[in-house]
Amino acid sequence: MSLVRYRGNLPSVLDRVFEREFYNDDDTRMAYDNAKLPFVNVLEDEDGFEIQLVAPGLNKSDFIIEVDKDILHLSSERGESLSPEEEAKYTRKEFSYTPFIRRFKISEIIKKDEITAKYENGILYVNVPKLDEAKPKPIRKIKVS
Repeated sequence: MSLVRYRGNLPSVLDRVFEREFYNDDDTRMAYDNAKLPFVNVLEDEDGFEIQLVAPGLNKSDFIIEVDKDILHLSSERGESLSPEEEAKYTRKEFSYTPFIRRFKISEIIKKDEITAKYENGILYVNVPKLDEAKPKPIRKIKVS
């Protein structure tokens, strides 16, 4: 399975690079409904991919980013536990900090040693560069002799 659903019959490069094997649609839908997993955007250009993970209120030090074989792990262990006295102070409480983990299977066209990340304005940006062989090649004209 892939991270992005097919819109036609042909899979995109994104579908081949990031795969969605670790959770099925029901698990994902349930997790989003319970606000346990942060939402992600994945952008692609000729040099690589950028994963944008929305996580407002966290600090840079709250994130754990690891590459293990062909899996990219994005997680945070920050949680929120309130005492009964603290909980009683709230008239309404709609958000809290919950530990999460997002996993992405990355393919062989990724430079695993060059993945970088930055956290800015509540969004974690993870840069996932492609190998030079995977980048589009310019059109080459061949001279007829």
